[in-house]
Amino acid sequence: MTALWVTLGIAAFFVLLFSLRIGIDADFDPKPVVRAGAGGIFRQIYPRRRKIGAKPKKKRPKRAKKPAEPEKPAEKAPPVPLSDRLLQITALLRAVRRAVRPLFRAIHLSVDVSVAVASDDACRTAKEYGAICAALSVLTPALYQVFSVHDCSIRVDADFTGTRLRARGHIRITTTLGGLAGAGLIFLFTWLRVRPKKTKGNRLHRKDNQNERASDQRHDGAEPGQDP
Repeated sequence: MTALWVTLGIAAFFVLLFSLRIGIDADFDPKPVVRAGAGGIFRQIYPRRRKIGAKPKKKRPKRAKKPAEPEKPAEKAPPVPLSDRLLQITALLRAVRRAVRPLFRAIHLSVDVSVAVASDDACRTAKEYGAICAALSVLTPALYQVFSVHDCSIRVDADFTGTRLRARGHIRITTTLGGLAGAGLIFLFTWLRVRPKKTKGNRLHRKDNQNERASDQRHDGAEPGQDP
């Protein structure tokens, strides 16, 4: 009988634990401020606040180093446009829409974002603005189909005088601990299935390189006077 009560107590504890409501609250204007909490109590986790009265750490003086030879700057890959990121999110939401529907409906979402599209080229700004608007026209219905959306306001403007994209707004996501664990696993397996794969041309190019390397090895290993 004692073992039964212990088992029931442990089961009740896990039921209450997975029913605990947690959430993430993010503001960016323009620097992001992220707060996380449970049971309606939120605490700022990024950027971390300094403790009152805490003394700043003293930095040790660095020894003078010999001037090194200037290295060539490494070529950086171009950043992925925001429109492509939105299309990837839309593809992921469409894939998980066929999964356990009530599990995702337990996730409550509130979005109020304003985006100013800008770049160093006016033509590029106009193209990216159109691509983002087209991606949002597909992403917004997908959000309503997958999650329980309380408010979704996304405004996009083209700024031909700026030099980079800027975003301001507020995002809030709340769910239960059990719903977060289940949805996270489904999102992970779905992303592994729908993530962008390498093109066929890259695979053929890699296969040709492997064949050439094998041919060179056979040629190097041939005896003198014999054809490889």
